[in-house]
Amino acid sequence: MTEPAATAGLTVVVMGTGPFVLPTFAALVDSPHRVVAVVTRPERAARGRRPPPNPMRLAAERAGLPVLDPADVNAAEARQDLASLQPDLFVVCDFGQILSAETLAIPPLGGVNLHGSLLPRHRGAAPVQWAILCGDETTGVSTIHMTPALDAGNVITSRQTAIGSRETAAELEPRLAELGGPAVLEAVGILEAARRATPPGRPVPCGLAQD
Repeated sequence: MTEPAATAGLTVVVMGTGPFVLPTFAALVDSPHRVVAVVTRPERAARGRRPPPNPMRLAAERAGLPVLDPADVNAAEARQDLASLQPDLFVVCDFGQILSAETLAIPPLGGVNLHGSLLPRHRGAAPVQWAILCGDETTGVSTIHMTPALDAGNVITSRQTAIGSRETAAELEPRLAELGGPAVLEAVGILEAARRATPPGRPVPCGLAQD
């Protein structure tokens, strides 16, 4: 696939919680795109204990970015907070909440989701583990132009890698996470280029429909 031309960049809100999103977050921060905020899960202590570390929150704080942690990202107040950021695009990975149609409509370009499999194979939860359990020889990551349905949007980009004969999910997952950064940057560039080529008032076409 031809790489999109370099541009001034988009205004992006990143949504994520676990470590799988971190390479993508770092790639976006270092790119021409402007990450204006991070949305992550709220901290919840269990039986008086401190909540476990949230990798995305820690990375956002180190980068000096504001952190939003609504209990329901689709609630009216959360949507108002997101709209005030005036994002062009959401980038979502390992977040833990499903965005409603109303929430996805906030940015003009909607959302890009990074998923840890070669969609449409292994939609849903635990795609890395399922690839190993099913004996797949190859897996990868996919970026999709999001819809309110889980992992059901059109595929924009993908990256693939072989699975080692004795590789565990704990070993494979970080390798896939590293593939996510380039895949997401390419997807964001494609959406930006598509927006420039689309007449005002028309939806931005993007992605290849899944089988």
